[in-house]
This record gives sequence, structure tokens and C-alpha cells, in this order.
Amino acid sequence: MAKMKLLLCASLLLLSLPAAAYSQTTFASITGTVTDPQGAVVPGATVTATNVQTNIVTSAKSNEAGNYTISQIKEGTYTVKCEITGFKSSVVDGLSLVARDVRRVDIKLEVGTVETS
Repeated sequence: MAKMKLLLCASLLLLSLPAAAYSQTTFASITGTVTDPQGAVVPGATVTATNVQTNIVTSAKSNEAGNYTISQIKEGTYTVKCEITGFKSSVVDGLSLVARDVRRVDIKLEVGTVETS
């Protein structure tokens, strides 16, 4: 009977280990809200994060609430750019991320053309 309990406890312990291992991550994410000069949210804006060292680009669009999230990006230094028709491009340079960072970058757009930044 004691061997049975020991075997059961050992089995339960082993089953719980993989779940803990999967919760670890080495990725970071950037999240925020895109707004216009009056503070109204801007849905449909394209936000891109470019890794300065590797030139890998990851992008997302702001949702109906103006929120965006760029997730599963590797640590490094990034340039974040936001674009949508009718507004100037917004650029944030030198954003440094480390593993498991969740960095908030709220973007306030100015009226103008996309070619202007």
C-alpha cells in the first residue's frame, strides 16, 4: 500500500513538471494605445517593431479600442513605427527589450501625411 501511494505521488509530481517548464519564455512584447491629437483612439493603425541588430520586422494593427500588442519578439533594441492614412508617421527609436519584458508604448499621432514623420 505504501509503495502504491509513493508511486502515485511520484506520478503526480512528474505530470506537473512539464506545465511549469512551458510557462517560461525568453520573448518580450510591446503594447499600447494609438490616439489622435484630441485623445480619441485610432483603430486600424499599423504598428511595426524593427529589431535594429537583425532587421526583423514584426507588426500589428490597433483594434477598435486603439490598442495593439506586438508579442513574441526577441530581446534587443527596436525602432517602433506607427502609420495610418491622414496622420504623420510616429517613430520611437532605441527601445531596449530584455526577456519577458512587457513594454508599454502609447502613440499619439499628429494630423498630416504618412510621408511626414
